[in-house]
Amino acid sequence: MENRASYVWDILSDPETDKEFIWIHDKDEGGKSVTNDMENILCDLLHEGIPIFDLPIMYKDSMKNWDGVKVTRLDRGFKFEFFPLQEKDIVKALNKLFSNESRI
Repeated sequence: MENRASYVWDILSDPETDKEFIWIHDKDEGGKSVTNDMENILCDLLHEGIPIFDLPIMYKDSMKNWDGVKVTRLDRGFKFEFFPLQEKDIVKALNKLFSNESRI
Protein backbone atom coordinates (compact mmCIF):
# COMPACT_ATOMS: atom_id res chain seq x y z
CA MET A 1 0.00 0.00 0.00
CA GLU A 2 1.16 3.49 -0.83
CA ASN A 3 2.38 5.71 2.02
CA ARG A 4 -0.20 8.51 1.80
CA ALA A 5 -1.09 11.37 4.10
CA SER A 6 -4.11 10.94 6.32
CA TYR A 7 -6.19 14.08 6.14
CA VAL A 8 -9.65 15.57 6.36
CA TRP A 9 -10.97 18.43 4.28
CA ASP A 10 -14.03 20.59 3.88
CA ILE A 11 -15.30 23.67 2.10
CA LEU A 12 -16.04 26.29 4.72
CA SER A 13 -17.13 29.94 4.78
CA ASP A 14 -15.24 32.66 6.58
CA PRO A 15 -17.73 33.86 9.23
CA GLU A 16 -16.65 37.50 8.76
CA THR A 17 -16.71 37.73 4.95
CA ASP A 18 -18.83 34.71 3.98
CA LYS A 19 -16.13 33.83 1.39
CA GLU A 20 -15.66 30.12 0.81
CA PHE A 21 -12.33 28.33 1.08
CA ILE A 22 -10.99 24.78 1.08
CA TRP A 23 -9.63 23.61 4.41
CA ILE A 24 -7.27 20.61 4.65
CA HIS A 25 -6.09 19.22 7.98
CA ASP A 26 -3.22 16.76 8.45
CA LYS A 27 -4.35 14.00 10.82
CA ASP A 28 -0.68 13.10 11.40
CA GLU A 29 -1.24 9.33 11.63
CA GLY A 30 2.21 8.24 10.57
CA GLY A 31 2.06 8.42 6.76
CA LYS A 32 3.34 11.24 4.60
CA SER A 33 2.64 14.76 5.74
CA VAL A 34 -0.02 16.77 3.93
CA THR A 35 2.77 19.04 2.71
CA ASN A 36 4.66 16.13 1.14
CA ASP A 37 1.51 14.54 -0.31
CA MET A 38 -0.19 17.71 -1.57
CA GLU A 39 -0.17 16.72 -5.26
CA ASN A 40 -2.06 13.49 -4.47
CA ILE A 41 -4.45 15.32 -2.14
CA LEU A 42 -5.27 17.88 -4.83
CA CYS A 43 -5.84 15.03 -7.31
CA ASP A 44 -8.21 13.41 -4.79
CA LEU A 45 -10.16 16.65 -4.40
CA LEU A 46 -10.27 17.24 -8.15
CA HIS A 47 -11.53 13.67 -8.65
CA GLU A 48 -14.33 14.40 -6.16
CA GLY A 49 -15.34 17.48 -8.17
CA ILE A 50 -14.03 20.04 -5.68
CA PRO A 51 -13.28 23.43 -7.31
CA ILE A 52 -9.58 23.57 -6.44
CA PHE A 53 -8.95 26.20 -9.13
CA ASP A 54 -11.68 28.55 -7.94
CA LEU A 55 -11.39 28.63 -4.15
CA PRO A 56 -8.48 29.61 -1.92
CA ILE A 57 -6.92 26.64 -0.15
CA MET A 58 -5.33 26.51 3.27
CA TYR A 59 -3.95 23.53 5.11
CA LYS A 60 -2.87 22.73 8.64
CA ASP A 61 0.32 20.74 8.65
CA SER A 62 1.61 18.22 11.17
CA MET A 63 3.37 21.08 13.03
CA LYS A 64 -0.08 22.71 13.51
CA ASN A 65 0.72 25.68 11.25
CA TRP A 66 -1.71 26.99 8.64
CA ASP A 67 -0.28 27.72 5.18
CA GLY A 68 -1.77 28.27 1.73
CA VAL A 69 -1.72 26.47 -1.61
CA LYS A 70 -2.22 28.15 -5.00
CA VAL A 71 -3.42 25.79 -7.76
CA THR A 72 -3.21 26.75 -11.44
CA ARG A 73 -4.93 24.90 -14.25
CA LEU A 74 -2.65 23.84 -17.12
CA ASP A 75 -3.51 22.44 -20.56
CA ARG A 76 -2.73 19.03 -19.10
CA GLY A 77 -3.27 18.84 -15.36
CA PHE A 78 -2.30 21.51 -12.86
CA LYS A 79 0.58 22.99 -10.95
CA PHE A 80 0.59 24.11 -7.35
CA GLU A 81 2.73 26.20 -5.09
CA PHE A 82 2.76 26.81 -1.38
CA PHE A 83 2.66 30.24 0.15
CA PRO A 84 3.24 31.09 3.80
CA LEU A 85 0.49 31.98 6.21
CA GLN A 86 2.55 30.68 9.13
CA GLU A 87 -0.25 30.98 11.66
CA LYS A 88 -1.48 28.65 14.35
CA ASP A 89 -4.64 30.72 14.84
CA ILE A 90 -7.25 30.02 12.14
CA VAL A 91 -8.72 33.54 12.19
CA LYS A 92 -5.31 35.12 11.58
CA ALA A 93 -4.61 32.52 8.90
CA LEU A 94 -7.92 33.30 7.16
CA ASN A 95 -7.16 37.02 7.18
CA LYS A 96 -3.83 36.31 5.50
CA LEU A 97 -5.38 33.80 3.09
CA PHE A 98 -7.91 36.32 1.80
CA SER A 99 -5.43 39.20 1.73
CA ASN A 100 -3.11 36.97 -0.37
CA GLU A 101 -5.95 35.97 -2.68
CA SER A 102 -5.56 38.96 -5.00
CA ARG A 103 -1.78 38.58 -5.19
CA ILE A 104 -1.54 34.88 -6.00
